Amino acid sequence: MPYKDLLLETLEIESEQAFVTQTVSTPGKLYIAGEYAILEPGQAAILVALDAYLSCTIRLATDNLSGTLQSTTIQNEPFNYTRSSHNQPGLMPGAMWPKRWAYVLSAIETVERLLVELNRPLQNYHIQYETDLEAENGRKYGLGSSGAVTVSTIRALLRFYGYSAHPLIIYKLAAIASLKVSTKGSFGDLAASAYGGWIYYQSPDRQWLAEQIAATPSLTQLLTKDWPQLVIRHLAVPHSVDLVIGWTDAPASTDELVHHYQQNRETESD
Repeated sequence: MPYKDLLLETLEIESEQAFVTQTVSTPGKLYIAGEYAILEPGQAAILVALDAYLSCTIRLATDNLSGTLQSTTIQNEPFNYTRSSHNQPGLMPGAMWPKRWAYVLSAIETVERLLVELNRPLQNYHIQYETDLEAENGRKYGLGSSGAVTVSTIRALLRFYGYSAHPLIIYKLAAIASLKVSTKGSFGDLAASAYGGWIYYQSPDRQWLAEQIAATPSLTQLLTKDWPQLVIRHLAVPHSVDLVIGWTDAPASTDELVHHYQQNRETESD
């Protein structure tokens, strides 16, 4: 069976919802165990999705080849984009876009690549984000805001085009989009945001995934493959556990923390 047909079997088509304004709320995450162990091949982590959300609202734009992106935590004014054609995935941001839009732009480009493979003409839209995962001044709480905005963008765009996807497809699209921005993380935040609840998680072979992204022109083919070492499954909610979460008021960079961890591992092995 062709890869596109295999993928379409996993997508629930809701044509009556196509190009209707959509709002998606995606939870943040908290690692219960294994936040650094998960960086090693074959190791696992336990995560929980939180009752704190990032919402993404998307509506159809009337302009021919342009639209806007807006987030209340970056600035109140919308950022304008253009595109070269309705068949070219990815947006062309205007000047002076903050780097914090990198995950959103990568998520959009990844979904639009898939839509082109599915022979769907690309539309233009206005997207707006609101979040509980950051302070009003934009400082992050460390609850997986980058993962949540990636998952939320992907799920909202697919629904906007009339598709409802299984959490595994959402996760895979988000992992592909995230790997284009940073190679450091384990994608555990993506799994928690895509699946919700308590989850057991083993990350895929990230080297294999990077090689596949570089070597596989077909996104539908990559999405329908089994990813080595990837395990995501729901866990029963432990009713006897109360989660009490504190904030250090000191935002941390995942890339920097992972870099320090890897340096320490290399030093210990010498």
